[in-house]
Amino acid sequence: MASLDTYIGTVRSDILKIIPDSRSFVEEHLFQVFFLPDEKLNKVKDLLQAEIDKRLHPDADLNDPFTFYPSFVEQVPDGSENGKYLAIDLGGTKCRTLVVDVNNKTTSQNIIEETIPMDYIRDESASNLFDYIADQLHRLLTDCKLLNTPTSLKLGFTFSFPVKQLAVDKAEVINWTKHYKCSDLIGKDVVDKLEDSIRKRGEMNVKCTAVINDTIGTLITGAFIDPHCSIGLISGTGTNGCCFEPVKNIREYRNTNGREEKMVAIDTRWNNFGYGDVIDFLMSEYDREITRDTVGINMGIEKLMCGMFIGENVRRVLHKMYTEGISFTSWKSWPSQWKDVFSLDTSVVSDILSHPLNGMVIVNKYLSKFNIDNLPENDCRLLYRVCELVVIRAGHVTAACVACLVQRVGKEVIGVAVDGSVFKHTSLYRDVLNDKANTLVDHKQKVYFVPCNDGSGLGAALIAAMMDKSD
Repeated sequence: MASLDTYIGTVRSDILKIIPDSRSFVEEHLFQVFFLPDEKLNKVKDLLQAEIDKRLHPDADLNDPFTFYPSFVEQVPDGSENGKYLAIDLGGTKCRTLVVDVNNKTTSQNIIEETIPMDYIRDESASNLFDYIADQLHRLLTDCKLLNTPTSLKLGFTFSFPVKQLAVDKAEVINWTKHYKCSDLIGKDVVDKLEDSIRKRGEMNVKCTAVINDTIGTLITGAFIDPHCSIGLISGTGTNGCCFEPVKNIREYRNTNGREEKMVAIDTRWNNFGYGDVIDFLMSEYDREITRDTVGINMGIEKLMCGMFIGENVRRVLHKMYTEGISFTSWKSWPSQWKDVFSLDTSVVSDILSHPLNGMVIVNKYLSKFNIDNLPENDCRLLYRVCELVVIRAGHVTAACVACLVQRVGKEVIGVAVDGSVFKHTSLYRDVLNDKANTLVDHKQKVYFVPCNDGSGLGAALIAAMMDKSD
């Protein structure tokens, strides 16, 4: 694409050309909201930096639900890992089980992925959920002829929910998100629960040697691909970042002598950053409406940048333009298909932007899928441009958060391992993220992004391999 500034200039001028009589509306409700100046993005970077330092401080409130803990992952793969390792990846409505062969800096995988029955997700008891996971693992090991092995198979567990990490293989559940209940596991070790279900299922000689989240897993996968990777990024339905931090800065390592130069991966949980009024200077009317209408959903800075909210922001902008008579006046009423919160999915935005702007064809194709009346050409162009506006802001805010971690890592060349549907499916987001991240870091530093598709599961298996080697 053209330079980011040139591209944004094109978007700006085209919107003003489409609705020339609504300049004041466009400036106040579109450009000021979605075109963020570097001054604001640097403020985000600095505030997040201060927040991370606060959470790492020895006097930090350990009862604060947003306190984060080290992963106890103190190294990355060095290429000498060899063998057959297992992984379980649990972070949403799907459960993935993997058998990974690691050999000579390469991997091959056998994977089973299944949608978890909603009854298990909503159950107050975690037993049915973990018994189901053990059943899926048993099924995979049966297919791979790995039941009743003479020596134990080492397993890494990607568990992408808030935990209090006590060791690389021990983590207590703080709370559940993503509609999970399973309340009887809160405050208890998730590894113990998994191994109990594995033992109960039988015929599996498996030992869980690591529990991580998807961000740490993606970082480890990235480091396996490219040794310059020092940061992990999730950019999908949700967002998060992690990096390696000197152990001397970590509360849990303060009394460990002789290890001051070692590093440990920390999960920043930046999705929680921005509660209260910390980021009021970024908040738009659309963000405040979303906060009002989605009580109980994680409402940190991620509502400005992650896949859960990109489509919703687009929907609200379009609705405002319709109700104020700015555009879309060919619709006799607002489409009922887009009446509810989250009814315009971010995948639609990504799909629309995956095509070049060429008038009515692409936009009306997607409106037809919703049984929504077609729009004239100018309205189609405007809808396309609104999708761009929202994605540009998402890329800008993510870049500010990444730049914060680049500053912490301090190296001149830094790879960012990244996974997630927004990064994977939205090329404009990738371009904006890369361009703006390199603008916000020190001029001596270079940032680049390493795609790690489904990196969270592979990362868990690689950590199991690393732990096996260090035993």
